[in-house]
Amino acid sequence: MAAMGSGEVTVKDNSILEITMNYQMPDRAMQGAMPSFGGTGTLGLNSAIDAIRRAKTDDRIRGIFLNLSMANPTGLATLQELRQAIEYFRESGKFVWAYADSYTQGMFYLASVADRVYIHNEGLLDFRGLSSTIFFLKGTLEKLGVDMQIVRYGEFKSAVEPFMADRMSPENRIQTQQYLNCLWNSMLTGISKSRNISKEELNRIADGVLAMFPNDAKQLGMVDGVLGRGEMRQLLADAVEVENTDDLEFIELRRYARAPAPRERGRSRDRIAVIYAQGEIINGRGGSNNIGTVNIPRAIRSAANNDRVKAIVLRVNSPGGSVITSEIIRQEILAAMEKKPVVVSFGNVAASGGYWISGDANVIFAQPTTITGSIGVFGMIPNTQQMFNERLGITFDNVRTNQHSDFLNMTRPMTAFERQKMQRFVDQAYYTFIEQVATGRNLTKSHVDSIGQGRVWSGIDAKNLGLVDEIGGLQDAIARAAELAEIESFRILTLPREQDPFEQLMEMLGNARTRMIRAEMGRWFPMYEFARSLPQEASVIARKPYVSTIE
Repeated sequence: MAAMGSGEVTVKDNSILEITMNYQMPDRAMQGAMPSFGGTGTLGLNSAIDAIRRAKTDDRIRGIFLNLSMANPTGLATLQELRQAIEYFRESGKFVWAYADSYTQGMFYLASVADRVYIHNEGLLDFRGLSSTIFFLKGTLEKLGVDMQIVRYGEFKSAVEPFMADRMSPENRIQTQQYLNCLWNSMLTGISKSRNISKEELNRIADGVLAMFPNDAKQLGMVDGVLGRGEMRQLLADAVEVENTDDLEFIELRRYARAPAPRERGRSRDRIAVIYAQGEIINGRGGSNNIGTVNIPRAIRSAANNDRVKAIVLRVNSPGGSVITSEIIRQEILAAMEKKPVVVSFGNVAASGGYWISGDANVIFAQPTTITGSIGVFGMIPNTQQMFNERLGITFDNVRTNQHSDFLNMTRPMTAFERQKMQRFVDQAYYTFIEQVATGRNLTKSHVDSIGQGRVWSGIDAKNLGLVDEIGGLQDAIARAAELAEIESFRILTLPREQDPFEQLMEMLGNARTRMIRAEMGRWFPMYEFARSLPQEASVIARKPYVSTIE
């Protein structure tokens, strides 16, 4: 099984690099040969960017074809980094063309970076502005007889709202509107520059949903042509000067990423370690899709103790999670900074615990569309008494050796004593959080408290508030790390270490159920994932405020 996808990839002359986006794209994916069962495999953003940048000087690659008809939903910060890589590729003078049967807003944002944008004559272009839909579980929990007891700090800490309300609070509505506006403005900026259409005109088009139909989209300048798939292939054939469309040579980005890179002469012994911290922050070892007490701390120590590693870049793409694990990682970062520079690069989201582990770094980079902040802490203790007693007829009794031996028992309501203790724990964690941010970012605690309270910010707002130092992507963070380390030539060391094929197989088997549920639930899968990620016991966590679908 380990050999299923092995074998050297050959890139033929006169090839077109095809980017399909019909797969999940985490910041880093397992590089082993085995694809996920029942899927088409995946590609990490790091490998995608490296491949696109390498194609710029590859004489065998004539151009890029963004074939976006079957694209999966992808985070805006990820799309922004891909656009930047494609802009770098375009400096070669090679063509970049985009085509889709229909465009989602995110995929049109990516496609707009192309020299030419085409759409199928029977397709649709979705361009109407962003909206955020948040799901609420209060009614469901009431029907089940479960009372979710909440202890929190911060008026904007809305992670608990789905469990205690049936609509957004005014504070949550304010922060959601603000970061949606920032995300939309960033998209408009990119589209406006690429398509030479003013932001005012783009907003007019969105307000009236005027570009929905292909011919209207062409008339408005949103696309360059309306044509069928066969006509698109013929245009590509003409571009690479082949007579028959059957003679077109496409190499999909995932395959091209596996092609051998040209060997560099005089390769440097110096390294910059790029450590990928992606997924929920959990109490446990951690894996390729989550951040644990073993995998990320071990990677940081390995890089810090490696004399060849001159700087560390921590790539964070996480909504947060366990306070304890976040603090363990933060302490490892501080220890590493005593030996070498540490730069942080934010992906789609670096919120709450994701920010906790980052705040002390020498420099923090974020994309304009990154969602970050959420400096706040909350605790959730479910009371299942009514569900067991009235719905199932199950009752409980216990015997104690001490007055509070059954502290935070989830089969009964919290006592005043328990609530007071939990509130103190949450408050203490919050005060620690804002103090660490204030120290790490050279801000006053009062300022951090005023922009904290669990509130979520876009990357642009976070920079203006002092939570982020620079706007940019992973490549920008690596360049800054090299500058701080005072090195010009270096190689990248990617951490945590790759799993061996057997470990990959075990992880894929363990995640098979999740993949099937993702396939069945589609766009609603994040809601399941959010509920599944919450601790199954009384716990205090620092996590992004809620799950929402942005479309």
